[in-house]
Amino acid sequence: MKRSVILVLAFLFATVVYSQDEKSLLKLGLTGGFGGYSYENLSDINEAVINQLPFDAAVIDNFPDRFYFGGVALIRIANWYWAGPSYQFHSTGSRVGAKDYSGSYHFDQILSAHQLGLENEIRISKTMKPAIFLDISGGVNFPTWKTEEVLEISGETNEDRSEYVAVKPFVLPAFKVSYPVYKNFSVTAQAGYLFDLGGKYHLSGNKDYQSTLKIPWSGYRFSLGLEYNVIW
Repeated sequence: MKRSVILVLAFLFATVVYSQDEKSLLKLGLTGGFGGYSYENLSDINEAVINQLPFDAAVIDNFPDRFYFGGVALIRIANWYWAGPSYQFHSTGSRVGAKDYSGSYHFDQILSAHQLGLENEIRISKTMKPAIFLDISGGVNFPTWKTEEVLEISGETNEDRSEYVAVKPFVLPAFKVSYPVYKNFSVTAQAGYLFDLGGKYHLSGNKDYQSTLKIPWSGYRFSLGLEYNVIW
C-alpha cells in the first residue's frame, strides 16, 4: 500500500513538473562553472622566456582551469524546444616570475573572452524528473590576449606590454539537467565541450599586424545554474 502511494505521488509530481515546464514561455538563467583550456603554444613562449633570461625564473601559473559566469534568456518555440541569446565571460593566464634582494621580474600572459551565442535547448525526456535536454550553442568569442613584462632592479623599472584581439566562432554541444526547487525556480547542471572554429589574433588597433600563433578556446565546460520560468 505504501509503495503504491509513493508511486502515485511520484507520478503526479513528475506530471506537474512536466506541465510547468510545458507552460514556461520564457526561461531566464544565471550560470557559473569551470572551463578547461589548453595553450601549449603559449606555454612554449613561457619556456622560451625562461631560457633567454640571465637569471633563474620559474612558471608560477600556467593557464589553470578557471571559474566563468554568464546568463541566458530562452524563449519557447515548441513544447520541446527553446532558443535564445547567451553570454559568458572566461579568463585564464600564466606568470613567469623571479625575485631576490636586487629586484623582481615577471612575464604575464592574460587571456579573457566575451562569449556571445545562440543557445538551442531540445528536451529529450518527456515525463522524467529531472528534465533532460540536449543543448547546442553556437556563436562568437571576442578574446583578448595581453602580455606584460616588467623588470625592476634597484628602483628602476623597465616595462613592455602588448595586446592582441580576435573574433573566433565556436560551437558548444552539451547535456543539461533541470530540477525544480521552489515555485518557478529550477537548478540546472550542464556538461559539454566547446569547439573553437578558428580566427586569427591581431594587434589591438592594427589589423594588419597578425599573430601566427593559434590560441584556441576549445575545452570542457561544466556549470551549475539557477533558472526562473516565466509562465503565463
